[in-house]
Amino acid sequence: MTSDCARYHKAMLITATRPFKSRKRRSEYARLAVPEDVCPPSFRLTQRILKLLQALATHRFLSTDQLVLVDGSNSAAYVRHLMRVLMRHGLVERPIGQEAYLASFLHNGNYSLAHAITRAGMKLLAEHRVPIDPRLDWTTKHTGMSPMFLAHALEVSQFMLDCRLALPADGSLELVDHNDLLHEFPETTRARKFPYQLVVSAYIDKLPQTLTVIPDRLFRLHTPQHHWNFALENDRGTESLATRSKKSTKRATWRKKVSAYYHAYRSGTFAQTWGFPSLRIVTVTTSEARIDHMLEHQHAVTDGNASRMFLYTTRERIERRGGVLGPVWRSAESDSIRLVQA
Repeated sequence: MTSDCARYHKAMLITATRPFKSRKRRSEYARLAVPEDVCPPSFRLTQRILKLLQALATHRFLSTDQLVLVDGSNSAAYVRHLMRVLMRHGLVERPIGQEAYLASFLHNGNYSLAHAITRAGMKLLAEHRVPIDPRLDWTTKHTGMSPMFLAHALEVSQFMLDCRLALPADGSLELVDHNDLLHEFPETTRARKFPYQLVVSAYIDKLPQTLTVIPDRLFRLHTPQHHWNFALENDRGTESLATRSKKSTKRATWRKKVSAYYHAYRSGTFAQTWGFPSLRIVTVTTSEARIDHMLEHQHAVTDGNASRMFLYTTRERIERRGGVLGPVWRSAESDSIRLVQA
């Protein structure tokens, strides 16, 4: 910490004159609540702290364990200390949607808490010219967040962190996350309120339908010679694969997502909406049996076409076969596929 302090001017000392009082409902759990009767300690704003805040702005939610991976120091205790200080200054918050986890796993000891950046934290990044998309105002969406949604968001963050950590150190392969893809979208898409939303019109069951899907994440892997675009779907096994009637338009089911992506591919909507000449849909799910069922629905929707466009894996595959960039992916045609083919 001493070496960090020595590199920064005194103007980067953050001091509070009074205790921070959150406008949101106070949690009954002390680990989620901000002390409202004690003025927070001063701290120096280092590049290390800016890096953690930028990661929160990029990923929306990160657990303490994930922030340790971002920090790269393996010092979980110090990262927890930094998060406590930033929370007491109102720069970071611990969403109260995780109260259910604390109630369920109280007997397990210190459960790794989730963190999110606040408006004050986003403002601080902007003041120090950290490149963040100004439309990434995650802070308006934390209220009323369900534990299921938070768990899903943390799994998406973990996948993207796994991608970053798996990149070769020589820079021969790079990751472009969806925030950095925005400026490449067509102007009409950039002007939309929801630029990552894909809307496609198609005839399904002999009726005209409008299908809408928002990927959990868009990202690109690229080398100097090639690039590969991907849409991530994180499946926790809680979403129905299809309605009883087997129709794609009843509600948000896996079958409906496959229909939207497939008809977007056939109509050229990927290029019209995002400027992508090609796109692969990668799905992380819970088991091999669920992949089998997903492939069945995929075949029914696509009639066996575009089989290479959809790839599937599980968390177990990722952990045992060398990470997300390893031969962990499965399609309707083959197994042991890599996201980046030489």
